[in-house]
Amino acid sequence: MGLKDFLKSSERLFRLSRKPTNTEVWQILRITLIGTGILGAYGFLIMFLGTVLSGISIKLRLSSNVALYLLAVIVVLSIMIYAYGRRAGWWRS
Repeated sequence: MGLKDFLKSSERLFRLSRKPTNTEVWQILRITLIGTGILGAYGFLIMFLGTVLSGISIKLRLSSNVALYLLAVIVVLSIMIYAYGRRAGWWRS
């Protein structure tokens, strides 16, 4: 795509676009704030769990490879349970 094609498609885009209404602006703002809030809460939860778990001392000594494999198994099992649950109709999304 050359410069001439880019300018043509940009001109077409500007001709088709319009100014959003107040309702649309507020709806976009609400969706953005809800998404930011959800991501912020998720990040806070991860940090909180990390802080709590860092204070717990576990006497079991595992090599880093075993711990990594264990974490991978937990993640894969979680994804499998989620996928099966969606297919079985446990929850709808």
